[in-house]
Amino acid sequence: MRLFLLCLSFVLLFVGGCKAELETSLTNARSVEEKETEEQSAEAGEAYKLSADNCTDPALSDVVKGKSFMLCDGSIGIGTYIAPALPDLSNLVAANIKSGVSINEITGSYNGGGVSNCASEGEQNCVNAGNFKAADITGLAVKIKIGQTVAGEAGSYSPDFPDVSDVRTSATVDNASGTLADCAVDGETSCFTDASFPAAKVADIDAWDIRVGESLGGVSGALKMNCRNMVGHYDGAAYSGGATILHTIDDYNHDGGSSGDFPSTNPWGSDDYFCGFNDPTSPSWELVEAVTASTPEGDAIYRDKISGLKWTRGDPSITKDWDDTAGGGADTGAIEYCASLTHGSGGDTWRLPTQKELMSAYEHGIYDLDSEHTDIDANPASGDGDNLGDLDTWFWSASTQSNGTSLAWGVTLDNGLTNANFKTNSLSVLCVSP
Repeated sequence: MRLFLLCLSFVLLFVGGCKAELETSLTNARSVEEKETEEQSAEAGEAYKLSADNCTDPALSDVVKGKSFMLCDGSIGIGTYIAPALPDLSNLVAANIKSGVSINEITGSYNGGGVSNCASEGEQNCVNAGNFKAADITGLAVKIKIGQTVAGEAGSYSPDFPDVSDVRTSATVDNASGTLADCAVDGETSCFTDASFPAAKVADIDAWDIRVGESLGGVSGALKMNCRNMVGHYDGAAYSGGATILHTIDDYNHDGGSSGDFPSTNPWGSDDYFCGFNDPTSPSWELVEAVTASTPEGDAIYRDKISGLKWTRGDPSITKDWDDTAGGGADTGAIEYCASLTHGSGGDTWRLPTQKELMSAYEHGIYDLDSEHTDIDANPASGDGDNLGDLDTWFWSASTQSNGTSLAWGVTLDNGLTNANFKTNSLSVLCVSP
């Protein structure tokens, strides 16, 4: 009996355990089957909802066009992405790729044609690299200078380069250095001017505005600053000692009126010291106007190129007291005569010269213009008056003697003598104009 109960208990225990195990197996089998069914549904394109606690919506552009899928909120999304067409890779084979080069994991094997890098101008069928680039030769020739080539194209363009003589030495044009140097010498031409050597319009430069020994713009000065006595005859006889500075004389040397004896021999070795109308190279006096209206010979107008003053007699035959002390009229005195003079056609304003102006006129050789020196006359036989008349006399100056106001200075123009004269005396008159 005991044995029977024991066996029965064993059987019941075994059967209970087997039932529990069977129920577990069935449950597991059912879970696997449901999972496979869900996966199959997804693969077939059916929508399924993702777990709400780990959900991120993909962009429609990332999903293939036409594919539908469930969004996190339970709605259905449809993809819009269209994949690009793949290139034709049928020719992408090793035989068409240079040896040593790999493209899309295909290693090239082509070397039978001897392809190498371009190494010369205009070369073709080579690989351009480094300094040799591909060149578009369309219309290239007209962009290239004649004599040059680019990419094998000969140039046809002829540039208008300036001549090297027009280019400064510090610059180059067309690979050639300029030859236009900076000006470095007065009067130089075809050079580049600067602050030290500016351009000078030589047509506006008068040599008599520049002192002797100097130059401006290549114009040598003629203005004599040191007039000196010359050598001539004395009482008609020449010096036996020769022409030296010990034998110079004053300008009163016409030997009683004979012509041709005026001092002309130069002991100084240069005409720079020879002042007068008869200077053979650069006369210091010039005829401004040969006035021959109704006045006697000697009414011409001359300009002293050293002082710039114009000189005339008007009427060489007249003599005047110094001023209108006698009350005889507007032009009675020398001062009034010059002030009222309307001589010549230039509309000049005349006045009586000062003592020093008369002395300077003598120094500058005014005695050359004496009527007895007919060699200065343009036509001596006509008596046309191209001189200043007889200058071998005393002339009034406008200068009063400082320690005797009743006296005024007179000057002789044949020897430069100056002396005080009573203002009531009658002396000859020369008038000057600026």
